[in-house]
Amino acid sequence: MHNMLAFEGAACAPAGRGSPDFPAAPRLAGKLLFIQFKNSAAAARALWPRGDCVRMKLSLKVKLILGYTVIIGLTGLFSTVIGTYLISRGVMTQAQESVRTDLGFAREMLRNRQDQIENTVRLATYHTAFRKALMEEDRAELQRALGALRGAAFMHMVAITDARGRVVARAGKGSASGDDQSADPLVAQCLATRRTAASVALVSRADLRREGARAPGGGPVLAIKAAAPFLDPNGLPFGVIYAGDVINGNNALADRMAKTLFRGRTYKGREMGRVSIFQGDARVATNVINARGARALGTRAPEAVSRAALRNGRAHTGRTFVIDAWYVTAYEPLRGSDGAIAGMLGAGLLERKFIDMRTRALLIFFGVTILGMWLVLLLSNFAANQITRPIKYLVTVSQRISEGDFSVNVRVDSRDELGALEKAFNSMAAGLRERDEELRKQTQQQLMRSEKLAALGRMAAGIAHEVNNPLTGVLMHGHFLLKRFPEGDPSREDAQVVVRETTRCRDLLRNLLDFSRENIPHKRLVSINTVISRTVSMIEKQIMLNRIRIELNLSESLPETMADANQLEQVIMNLLLNAAEAMPGGGTITAATEYDAPEDTIIVTVRDTGCGIPPENLDKIFDPFFTTREVGKGTGLGLAVCYGIVKKHNGRIRVSSEPGAGARFTITIPVDRTVEP
Repeated sequence: MHNMLAFEGAACAPAGRGSPDFPAAPRLAGKLLFIQFKNSAAAARALWPRGDCVRMKLSLKVKLILGYTVIIGLTGLFSTVIGTYLISRGVMTQAQESVRTDLGFAREMLRNRQDQIENTVRLATYHTAFRKALMEEDRAELQRALGALRGAAFMHMVAITDARGRVVARAGKGSASGDDQSADPLVAQCLATRRTAASVALVSRADLRREGARAPGGGPVLAIKAAAPFLDPNGLPFGVIYAGDVINGNNALADRMAKTLFRGRTYKGREMGRVSIFQGDARVATNVINARGARALGTRAPEAVSRAALRNGRAHTGRTFVIDAWYVTAYEPLRGSDGAIAGMLGAGLLERKFIDMRTRALLIFFGVTILGMWLVLLLSNFAANQITRPIKYLVTVSQRISEGDFSVNVRVDSRDELGALEKAFNSMAAGLRERDEELRKQTQQQLMRSEKLAALGRMAAGIAHEVNNPLTGVLMHGHFLLKRFPEGDPSREDAQVVVRETTRCRDLLRNLLDFSRENIPHKRLVSINTVISRTVSMIEKQIMLNRIRIELNLSESLPETMADANQLEQVIMNLLLNAAEAMPGGGTITAATEYDAPEDTIIVTVRDTGCGIPPENLDKIFDPFFTTREVGKGTGLGLAVCYGIVKKHNGRIRVSSEPGAGARFTITIPVDRTVEP
């Protein structure tokens, strides 16, 4: 769309008058947007009283409604901007298309008049009276015939030339003859091509006076002109007849065009359409009426129009201020037979009608948009209630569960995501109930185990202290007996049995004391990898004799930690020896370490390829005095002591096994970087 702010000329344009394309559109859109956001602000104030929204804890429903409001507001704003642009552009495009169509009809009417004149002179070349009078150079007869032809065809000028282009006769009374018209483009074209020619043309005042015609103003005039050759039997021209209709001052032609195009329609007291024919950039025929009530002849086209149509030779569409109103206008150049631009043809439609059309369309659009936004807000409130109601119910049930009531269940009322959430909640509640029951059982078992261990510890300490002193005496006297009896004496063998069994009882008592005694770890920065390597080196040769291979997979990124190296060595030694005893036929023991950076823990794993541990024994493996070995080959305190040592390092020890697939002991110790003084 061309945004033309030019005026029709000093005579037509009031000083200082101007308007952009559809100037009311931005103001109207701005007012409606202000009303829209004013309503949104009122809704926000209702939700956020007295500016306390920053300190408020907004409910999910309010957040949903606010989210819907923001989305709807942005959508409405976007729709308003785009809708305003599309409606304004659509209306303006429609106006421009209409005025271009009207200009096309005006061009066809002008061309129709040109065809009439062309057909008239063509038929005259076949008329016997004209041919005979021209051959006999009967000037009086030619003048009479031309006069009759001019009157019948309503033309301003008609003349006949000879084969050299000199005028033989003209139609007007007192008209001159004998002048040379061979330089006239149409006459020259007919003599050269032996064909009829027609176009708009500029006619000099001298030629107009010779025709006996008159036209307003001075200088050349614009005319619709046609010429046709008289041909002899050999096809050679022996004369030319030309005729023309002067456009300057021919307002009847402009009125016929306007009447045909606009049918006398008006809008709010103004004529709906304008038609003008320009010679150069000056109006020479028009239905435009100036402030004095006269035809606006002589007023000039805007500079932009002249530049496009007269200098650049292209059609121009835009807005033009004509006398006292804005019009949507279209112009195109008028060319002579030689291609030179002689003038312009212009048509215009009153812009006010299209502005009002656009305003009505925008009002309807904005009304529908605002109504739709309010309906969507109501629906969003309903949707928010539908969404938040089951969520509120879930919150209530969750609070009951947080208070320890695991018996509640949520009713499933829908099959959507909320229904899936309700099902998941029920599954979670069931899992919590099962876990709570399991945790209670485990807690009871742990409590019973702790009480059992405490009782065992107290009992073991008491027994150890009571038995240790007499047992020491027995052992000492046994050694005395061994020294007293010589080798080979049968009594010496009995004394050896006494010493051996007493020593075993002493070791058992020592284990009981270790189990019952609170041995505080003496911690220092140690490397777990070093502890494992040192422990393996102490027992590796002994284990290899039983065809058992030890593999180490120690992490190089393992950090040092505060720990009691001797106690950890005792744990690793116990696990390695237990694994070796589980593989009497040989096998592989794998000791591995890794660092869990997210949890900041060290993980030690000891895995064997032995017979494994039966599932019924896994829960009792760390109980004191529990053993699967034969009587006299184990006390059942080794893993219980390991369990206690790991616990004193704030860690945990777990076991997993499948019969026939070996056992796996996993120790997890948190990294302690606090160096004790």
